Amino acid sequence: MNSEKKTSDAEDHTEAAREVDPSVAPQGWLRDYETIKFELAGLIREASSAAWLAKQEALQRNFQELLKRLAEDRFYLTFAGQFSRGKTTLMNAMLGMDRLPTGALPVTSVITAVSYNTRERVIMRFENSNLSREVPLSELSEWVTERGNSGNQRKIEMAEVQIPAEILRRGAFFVDTPGLGSAVIENTETTNRFLPHIDALVLVTSFDAPLSHEEISFLRRAQGLHRKVFVVINKLDVCPPRQRDEALAFIRARLAGEASLDEFSLFPVSASEALAAKLEGNPVRLERSGLPIFERSLVSYLITDKFRDFLRSTFDRIASLLSFPGVPDLRKLEDRLEEIRSKVPDERQYETHMREDQIATTGQVSTPQALKISRCFVCERMADETFKFMSRFQYELSHSREKQLLHASRSGFCALHSREYARLASPQGIASGYPNTLLSVAERLRGLLSTDGSHDWKRDLERLMPSREKCQACTVVAECERSVVERFVREYQETEQKSDFEVPCVCLRHLEAILEATAGPDLAKSLISHSVAVLQRIAENLERYALRHGGLHMELVTKEELEAPEKGLGLLVGQPNVRPLGYF
Repeated sequence: MNSEKKTSDAEDHTEAAREVDPSVAPQGWLRDYETIKFELAGLIREASSAAWLAKQEALQRNFQELLKRLAEDRFYLTFAGQFSRGKTTLMNAMLGMDRLPTGALPVTSVITAVSYNTRERVIMRFENSNLSREVPLSELSEWVTERGNSGNQRKIEMAEVQIPAEILRRGAFFVDTPGLGSAVIENTETTNRFLPHIDALVLVTSFDAPLSHEEISFLRRAQGLHRKVFVVINKLDVCPPRQRDEALAFIRARLAGEASLDEFSLFPVSASEALAAKLEGNPVRLERSGLPIFERSLVSYLITDKFRDFLRSTFDRIASLLSFPGVPDLRKLEDRLEEIRSKVPDERQYETHMREDQIATTGQVSTPQALKISRCFVCERMADETFKFMSRFQYELSHSREKQLLHASRSGFCALHSREYARLASPQGIASGYPNTLLSVAERLRGLLSTDGSHDWKRDLERLMPSREKCQACTVVAECERSVVERFVREYQETEQKSDFEVPCVCLRHLEAILEATAGPDLAKSLISHSVAVLQRIAENLERYALRHGGLHMELVTKEELEAPEKGLGLLVGQPNVRPLGYF
């Protein structure tokens, strides 16, 4: 197909994208892609277990290799262009946060990758070494600029910036390359060496000086590797409207002629306007910046080409392994594999659903924020109250005979709080505080021996046993629990008209307690909606953790994924060291 036809197709695609609201990037399809990966990982784990039981070690290794491939699936979206084109501002705009330092662009021969983490940090990876070093984001310029690291004397292979940007959470890496045509010759060489690792190229040029000789040369190299190319012309806001068509025509002609690029898409963008629009939540300004059309085209490529190709090859490989004749149990998984395969949308389905998503979300600005996941706020307050009570009581118990006798009359704490007491008290404290309790229980047990054979052992032992009804700690913590729930409901009712009310995380036990304490439906809907989002998020983190653990890539596990098992169970059943509310 000739270049004129391809260019026309790109223009048609851009015009079609303008017909619907371009302010929303279809993140849902990226989530669906990852969900399919998780389902495949579960199937592979089952198949690997069947191979192991059948003593088919080679087959099991093949399944393990597939799991490893799923675990290390990343997408390197690489930004290239001359110095001062606005690559970093464009990346900030796409991330929806002004965190990458635009005043410290990497002008030394260091590749800078941006990936997801809940905590901001920078990991420096060194050439020919497994060693790494963590530095604050504020010190990035000291490692990746000529001022701080002239000629890359520190031998940095890659600076990996980790930030809590939602667009990166599903495995995308934004890669900022050293400026092309720099006075530092190593810069262009470093960028050229990274070419084989990229999945898609974003060439960032600008309206004020479009397509330098170095950028044209780099495009030719990328074309030889058959990588997807997006050409972003930045600084749309500084180009007078009457000159834009002329500039775009010039760029198209150069791409088709000098670069011999016969398949490309042009995206006029103002990165600075887009970033400002996302930070202030202004959909009109964002649409005017041109960024949403580029973002949508990028996601469309990921779903219709990149990810579908990856899934297709993975499905085919799994199907060939499931046909192994020596393990009959594998055949049972074939139907499930086809069921998962049917969930991958074809291009027509993708376009239909994407359009529906766009219409449903008209007027919104795609600036997804990291969902804050914490322990249940009621459980947290109860745990604090337990600690304060136990810290005070364990001292009093070891020094006051009156406290010891009262404690003995109740047979001590319940089982839960006895363990909490033992965790805080010293052996000396227990030795001083508990003799009367043990002697009291022994004396009451001796009394059971003096009764005749018709005695109700079960009833008397139940009276003797420590219980939550008699436990002083349970009484204190239950009162704290009631007070926290009532105060939360009251504060919500007082501030429900305010938009800045932050919905907290709550376990299912205390969600029920709060709903019983409120008469209005608004708080119930807010809490339930938030719980749905949190539980879904934790489930994804658990799946990601299991995939990376099974694929032997624990170095890819984030702090959020590492904490997911404990937080997930905690939000289902509450914290283990608190209890009341029907505790038994």
